Amino acid sequence: GTADSVRVADREIDVFGTEPRFTFEKANHKVTFGTRYVKEDVDYLLHQTKFSDGVQGTIRDWKIKTDAVAAYLSDTISLMDGRLKVTPGIRYEKIDTDFGDNLSNDPLADKRKDMRSWLPGLSIGYQATNDLFLFTNAQRSLKSPQVAQVRKDGDLAAELAWNYEVGFRYEPNSKFSIGSTLYRIDYEDQIEYVASTQSFKNLGETRHQGIETQINFKPSDNTQFALGYTYLDTEQLTGDNRGNQLPWVAKHQFSISSDYEYNKNKFNLTGLYISKAFSDSANTKEESANGQYGEVPSYTLWNAKVSREVKLNSDFTADLSFGVNNIFDEDYYFRGVDVSPIGRVAGQGRTFIVSAQINF
Repeated sequence: GTADSVRVADREIDVFGTEPRFTFEKANHKVTFGTRYVKEDVDYLLHQTKFSDGVQGTIRDWKIKTDAVAAYLSDTISLMDGRLKVTPGIRYEKIDTDFGDNLSNDPLADKRKDMRSWLPGLSIGYQATNDLFLFTNAQRSLKSPQVAQVRKDGDLAAELAWNYEVGFRYEPNSKFSIGSTLYRIDYEDQIEYVASTQSFKNLGETRHQGIETQINFKPSDNTQFALGYTYLDTEQLTGDNRGNQLPWVAKHQFSISSDYEYNKNKFNLTGLYISKAFSDSANTKEESANGQYGEVPSYTLWNAKVSREVKLNSDFTADLSFGVNNIFDEDYYFRGVDVSPIGRVAGQGRTFIVSAQINF
């Protein structure tokens, strides 16, 4: 259709935060305790001017408030001459969010969410040899619903999860290193966006598990390579779609990067592969007529950048760079989310970037 107006979204955001923390050591204990407070006030206005008569009006006036307080205590216990460190800890989170619509007379338009939770954790690290470090941890985590989620219909619960990791880092010399981590995340109330109703809901219990591996190789002082791989398996454990994968999750991700420096010139090449994913919790494979559901295909992106440091005078230098993203102009897309709930959203094509930075 033809546009009949212009809209301008003004946002005024005031944030105050503080985090006093105190650490002391006694014998083989290192104790840390502290607290964190964040207060955020957001005025979200949307003004509209009609082309036909120039009449201006405010069509959105939201007031969003967040008060968050956290208190935490941990004790790092050193054993075996410091090679083994065990750190139990506890954190308390108190988060209050308040969404108000100043243009609505409906009291149900105002949404308030109060969240409280105790979050224990335990981390263990062991320096097995000079080259090999082993670690494992278990943590309780909380992620509060965002304001964009709270204002929608439905009573959302906070995402609570147990996070588990076990892994190693091996660095036999300055030229080679490898690290790998096995992980598992058990969610109790994971939040999912439902495009058909443009709302959010708690999926219930879900499980994430997989492995992350990173390899770094530096054959010379001016050459470096890095290779990364992530495998992520997900499953919905409750509800109508029990046994299905979670939406928007790619099982496989590969990354590769190379850096080379010669005579103050720096060259970088990176590659990224993302495997296919589903766009809904029902794991619909065939694309719907409006493009809202269906698999999201895999894609591979290659980016390159060259930069050089130039000395301007005794006090100033400049960093000049030229880059190309998506070198091969790969066609890829996502399914619409949030403001575009249906259809395909095209990925960014080949892009050229020129930048300059002056250092003094």
